[in-house]
Amino acid sequence: ERGELNAQDPGDLPGEWMVQAEWEALLGASPRKNWLAWLHLGVMRMERFDEEGAEQAWRESIRLAPSAWAYRNLALLSLRRGDAERALEEYQQAWQLAGGNPPAGLAVEYLRVLQSTGQAEAGMAVYQSLPEAARASDRVQILRGQFALALNDLEAVEEVLSREYAEVREGETTLSDLWFEMQARRAAAASGRTLDETLRREIRQTCPPPARIDYRSHNEA
Repeated sequence: ERGELNAQDPGDLPGEWMVQAEWEALLGASPRKNWLAWLHLGVMRMERFDEEGAEQAWRESIRLAPSAWAYRNLALLSLRRGDAERALEEYQQAWQLAGGNPPAGLAVEYLRVLQSTGQAEAGMAVYQSLPEAARASDRVQILRGQFALALNDLEAVEEVLSREYAEVREGETTLSDLWFEMQARRAAAASGRTLDETLRREIRQTCPPPARIDYRSHNEA
């Protein structure tokens, strides 16, 4: 109506994403003086696979007003480019700006990057800082199990594996992998054997996981 995008607090959710050409034309014709306009312009450019243009827009958005959303988008761009270390730094910035009640999607993305970069202690600290409802979600619990395994907290791994899951896809082996490694570590500790691939193969043959956490395909099982 006035030829420019309304400004809003960077702490608020940025709204829905419109990427069609007519919306970009309207946005491009308006004075781009606020962080939100540049944030949306970056998403539009990314939709056209213009990575450099998207990065420039999101960095301009941050210059005008730092937001979790711009840093989160930059983190995903860094992951696309194979730079997990930089992505982790950008997710850390996004996490700090998101405040005490971050969106569940941001929490899962941040935890995944922490897990993939071997930051188990940091991941567990982030998990502990989440609201109770967020901690209870399937994906967060699975990541908690991976962090606990990395920290050799087998009781926590068992607790993760004791619940039902609804968000695991057929063929996904994350839960069964946790189960087999937990059993192999316990068997090594009980028998004094070396935790090696021979023992792990034996465990896979002799200690099948409960059906409720076994999403492997027939051939894998």
